[in-house]
Amino acid sequence: MGRKIRMVPKGWEHPKNKQGHYDPLFDRTYTEVAQEWVDCAAAYHARDLVKLKELDVYMGDDPESVFAEHPWYWEWTDSPPSPDYYRPEFDAPADHCQMYETVTEGTPVSPVFATRGELAQWIVDNLGYSEDAAAGFVEDGWAPSLVMCAGKVHDGITGLNEPGVCGKDSL
Repeated sequence: MGRKIRMVPKGWEHPKNKQGHYDPLFDRTYTEVAQEWVDCAAAYHARDLVKLKELDVYMGDDPESVFAEHPWYWEWTDSPPSPDYYRPEFDAPADHCQMYETVTEGTPVSPVFATRGELAQWIVDNLGYSEDAAAGFVEDGWAPSLVMCAGKVHDGITGLNEPGVCGKDSL
């Protein structure tokens, strides 16, 4: 949970619900996630442990007991994904950047920018972070919601990137 930079097309407008609020969306398309789920289900039902490992599906120390207890893939894991939780396909190159919160699946907290440098300046000007903190965040591409160091709680952008707080120079 925290903040993350997502790559989006120029002019991207994150979808909103009927009330005008951003729909929280994971940064993958429904097509990608649905295909991954189908591939995992097919490998599961074929009892193809090699393919499941390739798909990064961890079956534990005793896969046969998993298969015996859960004959259907959806009984063992989540139901198929819902298109309501994934971003739409982009119709242009995702060559711009935008800051997102990740406490939900993800909603934007900044406008879309052509460069990370522009995003960093917006963070300084609009969110009140120092240039060091903003530059560190855009370099890393993410920050947790908060960090604790030396017995004090800091937001992740400041804590990881502000010199002398608990950032890279003080670890």
